[in-house]
Amino acid sequence: MWACRGAAPGIEPAHRPLAITNVHVVDLRQGRVDSNRTVLIEGGTISGVVAAGREPSRVVHIDNLRGAFVIPGLWDMHVHIGRSRRSTLPLYVANGITGVRDMGGDFPNVRAWADSVASGLLLGPEILVSGPVLERTAWLNAVMKYAVDNRDTALARDMGERIAIDSPEDAIRAVDSMVVMRADFVKIRNDAAPATTFALLRRARERGLRVVGHWPARLTPKTASDSGYASLEHGPLTVTNGALVPTFDTMSSEQRSVFFATMARNGTAYTPTLVALKGFRLTPDSVIARVLADTSGMADHRMRYVPRSLIASWKSGFALTAIETNKPDWASFYRSFLRDIRPMADAGVVLLAGTDVGSPLVFPAFSLVDELEALVTDAGLSALQSLRTATLNAGTWLGKSGEIGVVDAGARADLVFLPPARSTTFATCDESRQSLGAGSCSIGRRWTSCLPARSSRGGSERECWRPSWSTIPRSCS
Repeated sequence: MWACRGAAPGIEPAHRPLAITNVHVVDLRQGRVDSNRTVLIEGGTISGVVAAGREPSRVVHIDNLRGAFVIPGLWDMHVHIGRSRRSTLPLYVANGITGVRDMGGDFPNVRAWADSVASGLLLGPEILVSGPVLERTAWLNAVMKYAVDNRDTALARDMGERIAIDSPEDAIRAVDSMVVMRADFVKIRNDAAPATTFALLRRARERGLRVVGHWPARLTPKTASDSGYASLEHGPLTVTNGALVPTFDTMSSEQRSVFFATMARNGTAYTPTLVALKGFRLTPDSVIARVLADTSGMADHRMRYVPRSLIASWKSGFALTAIETNKPDWASFYRSFLRDIRPMADAGVVLLAGTDVGSPLVFPAFSLVDELEALVTDAGLSALQSLRTATLNAGTWLGKSGEIGVVDAGARADLVFLPPARSTTFATCDESRQSLGAGSCSIGRRWTSCLPARSSRGGSERECWRPSWSTIPRSCS
């Protein structure tokens, strides 16, 4: 993957507009490939997609991507960048990820990184930032006590950043504080009593913030959707007769179908985060041990880019699994979650690709392709449906369906170019996985690949500005 820093807002490169010629544009709306097209880019926006050779005069031609396939920049809609740290941000660019939705943790730093990316001072994806995670008071106090008793300073620090809510008044104050902090949305992890959750949802609507969260324990799924949850995260679990069970296992097939139609009607999105569950829960202990010991990345090159603090967190989590008792049947849970993903998609539910970066064995930036693959091979989505979860559906959830997740006039020029040697049918996600490796490139509104360019006025020039190769890991450049 090639990438270099682009111009800061308000500073245009010397040569505009660009014409990226003779490429194949993947239309994710219609599910087709439009061959031999030229993508015109001006001011960070796609100004047109025309037949090759029909581009206007006085443009700068980018000719060396001939035959490449163009898809919109990818979005990872569930990450915790505060855990993976700032050093991993260029990895997202290198992997074709132009936007992420950060789901909480280390808010001051993540907010600052998001602002730096937006201003062109830092290379990375666009970052939507959750405010501090909201927790039920009793749960937060119990975990904090555990952290203190066990001298787990990292866990204590994490819990100390979260906000406890136990009353409608707490909820209103929490939402108001997030407006002041410039949070992009609100996240609930452990929900409080229904009256408190309803007060929070009302206040968030009044203040223009959307609310996302884990599936609530004190509301039915239908009530959560009807009352305004904008997205629900991870596989849904509930406690029945003192045992943890998949929520949808308590519903008949007909009841699930009715609920999925409700989600689609309300616009409630779902982020399965399959790779997060496959980490420690479904990977054999011997494999986990080998991965964690491979800090030099000899067996898995992705380990080279995982910060030491995150590896330490993974190791600590693995040690705790050894003393767990009454472990749930996670494999059975996984099969249950998978059963409902394709029916959700077919019912019109907005499915979002998210990895839960920060969780064990979820590799920052790299694991998004694993998630897209699992949605096909495990959950039964088509390759088109899978790609939509990281592109078109992200734009829909963000309320920017004509701007994000499409390659069309008026859309952001956040693009990924896949090598022409790959399949033209995009029949499997495995082909997409290979395509997103070496030889691919990304173009973004504030950074672009370094490409040899030919001016329509004649001559050859370099259409790349303010290069910052030192910020890209060598194996990704």
